[in-house]
Amino acid sequence: MEKGSYSVLVFLVATLVLPVNCLGFDCIADSYNNQALRQPKQCYFPEETIYVKIVCHNLSRGAHTIHVNWIKKNHGQVRYDSHGFSSEADGIEAVYFWMKLDRNGTLARSFGVREYPEKMIGEWNVDAYLDDSLIESVDFIITN
Repeated sequence: MEKGSYSVLVFLVATLVLPVNCLGFDCIADSYNNQALRQPKQCYFPEETIYVKIVCHNLSRGAHTIHVNWIKKNHGQVRYDSHGFSSEADGIEAVYFWMKLDRNGTLARSFGVREYPEKMIGEWNVDAYLDDSLIESVDFIITN
């Protein structure tokens, strides 16, 4: 192997192993129960809307995409959302996503079925990706 090949290999291994914030930017995420996004929350009732705010600092200039996977533990991915944006060099960007559970239909509720699907009650997490790199995971619970 030539001398230059080692440099490429070391860079590739470092890129794959280093945490995302070592690559020059840093992102944080939290969940909230209202659009004011003031007080993070980890426990929700089924009728509440869940908002996730992701803030990234020191992004490189250019086009980026943040996508989130809404995952119900022991059930799998329930929803996928994405948002593309353009950032200035060393920019700060805030991206918002939200989810509200669907109610069971009127007919099902008239037969004594709960208002919200039972399988949606429990532990959740939202995995957030910036340009296909996992940057944050937010855990929360939906309870009756």
